[in-house]
Amino acid sequence: MQTTRSMLYIALTLTIIRSLLLTPLVQAAQAQEAIKQPHIVRFQTVGLPAGVELTVSGERTNPGGQTGPYSNTFTSPGPSANLTTEPYTGVTYSGFPASVEVEGVTYALVSASPASPFTSGASAGTTLVTATYQSTGVKADQTITFDQPLSPAVYGTTFTVAPTASSGLAVTLLASGSCSNTGFDVTMTSGEGECTLTASQPGNTSYNPAMDVVRTVQAAKAEHAITFEQPLSPAVYGTSFTVAPNASSGLAVTLLASGSCTNTGFDVTMTSGTGDCTLTASQPGDANYNPATDVEQTVAAAKAEQTVTFDQPNSPAVYGTSFTVAPTASSELPVTLLASGSCSNTGFDVTMTSSTGDCTLTASQPGNSNYNPATDVVRTVQATKAEQTITFVQPASPAAYLATFSLTYSASSGLPVSMAASGACRLIDEVTAEMYLPFGACVLTASQAGDSNYNAAADVVRTVDPLLPVVIFAPVIFTP
Repeated sequence: MQTTRSMLYIALTLTIIRSLLLTPLVQAAQAQEAIKQPHIVRFQTVGLPAGVELTVSGERTNPGGQTGPYSNTFTSPGPSANLTTEPYTGVTYSGFPASVEVEGVTYALVSASPASPFTSGASAGTTLVTATYQSTGVKADQTITFDQPLSPAVYGTTFTVAPTASSGLAVTLLASGSCSNTGFDVTMTSGEGECTLTASQPGNTSYNPAMDVVRTVQAAKAEHAITFEQPLSPAVYGTSFTVAPNASSGLAVTLLASGSCTNTGFDVTMTSGTGDCTLTASQPGDANYNPATDVEQTVAAAKAEQTVTFDQPNSPAVYGTSFTVAPTASSELPVTLLASGSCSNTGFDVTMTSSTGDCTLTASQPGNSNYNPATDVVRTVQATKAEQTITFVQPASPAAYLATFSLTYSASSGLPVSMAASGACRLIDEVTAEMYLPFGACVLTASQAGDSNYNAAADVVRTVDPLLPVVIFAPVIFTP
């Protein structure tokens, strides 16, 4: 146990000794590191003409309390070269003259900031010492230097100028004509005429106004381009579509349609089903822009489809009758009609030529340069037999025994009528009958049995009564 305590005491003692020996070394290293921190001091003037040589001298103190002189010569307006890159907590300066004479004009020192002495600090950075002068007598003259800008300059573009005064005073710029300005940034506001730039310096208490310097830049029109997307192609006859060409300048674009189309503004209508529709977009320019290059787009024309409308006629239709149909095409082109089978046609007038079978009617439209042929439309009408009637004139009645008389009869169909006689008469020929019995009625029957086109007619019967003989009795005379 005693041995362990002795060892702990020895270790603690060594730690305390090490700490006492190393602390001053660490503090010295830290101080040295602080000394290495850079700081810059520079000098400049305000109010003095450019080119006056000044020497500034003084003394500086570092953080360790050590002092050292310095000297810094520079030309107004400065700033001077770096005075130092080592940290100095205290800096004094002298050498700014109380007055300076330049070309007969005296300039008095008004102020210096920061004032001497000042503390620059031990950290990195820059301290700028500024000496301000003001003339106390006759004003000096000054001149403006203003390089000629590039000319011509295009409408809408911007360029920068840099006029300066020999006095170092600020120069103002005024733009007029074909341009405007914000500070020294000049923008061309027109593509015609001239941009006039006037650089001025009105002077101050030390300087007379400088003579204005004027520079002229010729204005030039800008280029612009037309954007015109290709419309869908082909386009069908009779349809319309809209295009939207535009110019990069924002100016209005005009459209000209030729060939297979016409236009109203940007609305294009296909006027043919063949050939090409040529669309030309143009922009002629204005005071600020040159004419744009025309842009042409081509749309191939395509024939339109069409359909035939043909109502179904009444069916069946009787032999010999006529009816009218009226097929039409959606294109409004003329439709042709072809009749076959149990009918014939003249134009749209159809006549049933048979009483059996079908009447087939085909409506067609073959198309033209604008329309494709329409699909034929076929209508069918069933044929049916016609009705007929017999006309039979009543013979004179009564008729005498052995008398002959004529028969007049016919069928509405024009088919031959057959005649039959019975009773007290007989047929001598087809149109003559004879009363061959002295008593009884004569019965005449007209018939038409029909054929492939006509149904049988209803029989027509005519009756002729006999003319009875007259009996004359002689008077009887009785003698008493």
